[in-house]
Amino acid sequence: MRSKSAIRLSAIGIALMVASVGRAQSVPSTVRVIDGSGQKIVSNGVLVASVPKTLRLTTPPAEQVPTEPRPKVVPGITFLTKKPPAKPRPFPEDDPQTRMCVEKASTIFHVETMPLYVILDVEGGTVGENSKLNKDLSYDIGKAQINSQHLGKLAARGIDEATLRNNLCVNIFVQAWLYKDGRSRSKTMAEAIALYHSPTPEVQAVYLQLIEHAIERRQARMAQQSSEKI
Repeated sequence: MRSKSAIRLSAIGIALMVASVGRAQSVPSTVRVIDGSGQKIVSNGVLVASVPKTLRLTTPPAEQVPTEPRPKVVPGITFLTKKPPAKPRPFPEDDPQTRMCVEKASTIFHVETMPLYVILDVEGGTVGENSKLNKDLSYDIGKAQINSQHLGKLAARGIDEATLRNNLCVNIFVQAWLYKDGRSRSKTMAEAIALYHSPTPEVQAVYLQLIEHAIERRQARMAQQSSEKI
């Protein structure tokens, strides 16, 4: 009969062999559990040793593949897996104050309201704020983003920068005045809108693409409103 120390070393050696193969592997087939009192180690059908219960080898469980932790479920709260879609940008004409000023400007300067709305849409200005400096060191003022290069001729007409920036209707009146000036020098509405933004053809081409998108936004809304009425 082998000594207890030899049996222990044999058991440890088998355990190390099992661990080296991988935790997901079972104990080799040479190990047979005979009864609850212990194990017998058999090699090629020959009894090698009987392992006491205190040193009994057991088959390690298969390794569990880690899974992603599930989000905690809180009653009454819904966890979103995706960001909600961004809300569409509002139309300038949806604001009652802006609409009132545009309609007044249209009446005073005898221009269409739609060009003024799409310009406001593309410019995206805010009452009381100026833009950052442009490449030519000018800046744009207020709701309709009136360029600072016009401040000299506006001052001659009694309109200072603070009023232009902070008064919504004054800003839109100046917008309509500048658009009408461009319209008198243009053959089409599109040319007048381009002139409102810049005298440079390359810059005008980019701006007109934005204007086209603003028009398409309105066409899409009109189509949606028509389909909802059916």
